[in-house]
Amino acid sequence: MIIIGIDFSIQFPAVCISRDFKSFSWIACVNTNTTKIYKKFLDDVEAEFKQINFIHLPPREKGQETYSGTERSKLANYSTLVDALVTRLATLIKNEDRVIVSIEGIAYGAQGNALIDIAQSTGMMRKAILDKILLGHSEKLFIFSPGELKNAIGAKGNAGKFDVYTTFKQNPRLATNSDLHNAINRYEDQILKVQEVKSPFMDMIDAYLAVLKIHESLKESN
Repeated sequence: MIIIGIDFSIQFPAVCISRDFKSFSWIACVNTNTTKIYKKFLDDVEAEFKQINFIHLPPREKGQETYSGTERSKLANYSTLVDALVTRLATLIKNEDRVIVSIEGIAYGAQGNALIDIAQSTGMMRKAILDKILLGHSEKLFIFSPGELKNAIGAKGNAGKFDVYTTFKQNPRLATNSDLHNAINRYEDQILKVQEVKSPFMDMIDAYLAVLKIHESLKESN
């Protein structure tokens, strides 16, 4: 069975892929605002840890002067992001039919247009996953609240990102000695700035939590 955990965002979406909860690999999108120095660091991480892969996205379309133009630009950017991620996923899982997808639900802390943008892009992502990865089998798609995913690794439902990062670093449970766990332990000086965890590493941890939640749910049902 392949379990796919997705932490979707407009900036740095990430995916964790697990086979029978025994092996773990990650894909993360990196936007064009990344500095050359940090991009070089990410390239080095990818070269050293073969189960971590980055998709470097093309430059985004800029907002236009008119409302319609701005909305079209957003749509084009969301489409590029979703297509890049889902195409890579489809290549990796090929024609495997034993697939479960677990995704974090929308966090409603965002305000105004930001919440609308997140909802629109997330809807596009879910539709692409349903059509191209799950082949229409909606019963294989699971959506969990952010609090439920944090609970899966033993963090409080209202825990901040640094707390979740610390919990994962100290005890990642199924992902002990995985490439992501090893990368964080080796390069924490570059990944952690005071209590801010740089993307896309935090996003990859969140994607793993979506996989771990499926594992915990299956244990509870047995």
